[in-house]
Amino acid sequence: MDDAKIKQLCRLLSANERREIVDGLKALRSLNAPQTVPMVLPLLNSPQENGVRDCCRTLTVLGNKEIVSSVEPLLSNSNAANRKDAQDAIDKLRAKP
Repeated sequence: MDDAKIKQLCRLLSANERREIVDGLKALRSLNAPQTVPMVLPLLNSPQENGVRDCCRTLTVLGNKEIVSSVEPLLSNSNAANRKDAQDAIDKLRAKP
């Protein structure tokens, strides 16, 4: 996928509809587009629990060890599922070369 199409896909990340955001995150997981990580990181602060979880999963695929510190605050999130996905993401990111 070329950069123009990736940019278009990333527009979904700022949609008002939760489903569009999640669809965008899921689509990004299937691409080799680590350049999109800066656009995904703000979604770690999403008020929607599923959005946070999908964000962690996407960052696990696209990110590297350098973003672990951005995910770590979720380890004290009030939602147990968010904490688990954050811990899973951290573990997998740290294991990357």
